[in-house]
Amino acid sequence: MHDFRDVTNYLEELNLSNTGLKVLHWASFNNLHRLRVLNLSRNELFAIPLGLFETLSSLHSLDLSHNLIGFLQAGTLKGLNSLVQMNIMDNKLFHIDDKCFVDVRYLTSLNLNSNYLTKINESTFLGLENLERLEIENNKIRQIQDGSFLVLPSLQYLSVSNNYITNITRKTLQGLSHLSELILENNKIENISDSSFISIQHLKQLHLENNKLVTFGSGGHPPLGLEGLDVLNLEDNPVNCSCELSWIQHIPAYSDHVTGSCSHPDGNVGYHIDQIDFSMCKLDDVQLDASTKEKENQITGGGNAINDVRLAS
Repeated sequence: MHDFRDVTNYLEELNLSNTGLKVLHWASFNNLHRLRVLNLSRNELFAIPLGLFETLSSLHSLDLSHNLIGFLQAGTLKGLNSLVQMNIMDNKLFHIDDKCFVDVRYLTSLNLNSNYLTKINESTFLGLENLERLEIENNKIRQIQDGSFLVLPSLQYLSVSNNYITNITRKTLQGLSHLSELILENNKIENISDSSFISIQHLKQLHLENNKLVTFGSGGHPPLGLEGLDVLNLEDNPVNCSCELSWIQHIPAYSDHVTGSCSHPDGNVGYHIDQIDFSMCKLDDVQLDASTKEKENQITGGGNAINDVRLAS
């Protein structure tokens, strides 16, 4: 067992990375009241014993990345009253107990990338009302329960890329009023509700590349919440450049920072979205295009049979 009693009066940073650690006794860090940075990365830790962090009330940064940790149980983080940054990427994490994070209310950055999480529910991140950055890339997530992010009112950056998400409902992103950057690339997203972004007031960047989106939005005006987009990435989606997508011309990103190519209708295949002249679209055409989308897709393969959009001159 490691015992740091002789250095408790001055130790503020402890680096135990890449030391072959497999097990830590629950009392390993007793009395390290001044410790601010703890690095346990690149070891073979498979579990965190309850009580391990109870005396680390001054800790600001905790790095558990590149270990073999499979689960986080409620109470694991008890004592970390000052923790600001936590990195647990590249573990074997498949389960997080509900309310596991209620003991780290001042956390602003959480990295859960490259694990085995399959779902997020409304209690997963309970207690993290000060969290500003959340990364959950490269997991196995198929389901984000409606309302899961209501407990994250301060979040500004969210990345859930490289997962298996298929739908973004009107409640998936509910509560993220301060979000400015959303990364959803490399999923299986087919549908995004027109009201998905209605609670987001400051979204500036939206990354949707490499999904299965044909279109989203259904009018001449941007979906609520997307009016201020500076970056919109739709690369590697089967995008239908019909009048349903005409709202894109009204966002700040349109002139320089909308990326993606048209897969439909036939006359626009292969052209970049920002090359399409949406100005010919009339509100009546847009409404008709939305209401008859399913029928037209069956007849024309995704084009707007009423009024195909042409290339900008």
